[in-house]
Amino acid sequence: MLKTALLLLMISSLSGCVTSSIATNKSDGLKGPYHKIFIVIHSTERVARFSVPWMDAVRKEFDQRGIALKVYEVSGREDESLSLTSQNTNDEVNSQINEFQPEVVLLIALKKIEAYGGVQIGRPGSNGATFDMRLFTREDNKTPVWRAKFEVFGDYGVSMAVSKGTRTFLDQLEKDNIIAPGN
Repeated sequence: MLKTALLLLMISSLSGCVTSSIATNKSDGLKGPYHKIFIVIHSTERVARFSVPWMDAVRKEFDQRGIALKVYEVSGREDESLSLTSQNTNDEVNSQINEFQPEVVLLIALKKIEAYGGVQIGRPGSNGATFDMRLFTREDNKTPVWRAKFEVFGDYGVSMAVSKGTRTFLDQLEKDNIIAPGN
């Protein structure tokens, strides 16, 4: 009986250690589902343990659904991660967007990092992040047709945060008709 109670306590504590949420707003200009998407993600080294495998999981899901996807990753220091200060970077992003000819461009910008508490061993990391997302159509690259605040937090392992974050993200894209539902 005691072993069963301890096992249930462990399972419930581990499952509650990863949270992922997304709040969105969309305009009437959103005419999905889309089949060709370009993503620009701004991140930092501290969040790369999540953002890199998360983008890999999103790529895999999009590929399985037949959605053409190109991702451009901009990584830098925390104080510059939201800025494309280099004209060369701007030119490179614009060139790749023009070459790929997507239906929509999704900008994902790191807004907040939740840092580990206590003693940390190894490279600096984080166990949570908040991203601001804006979706633009080819016809209007100034006014987003969709906007989201995506939050992910996990105490025990990046893989669980990546898995739950990917599911939350894809479910919301389906719900908001940005991508077609998967099989």
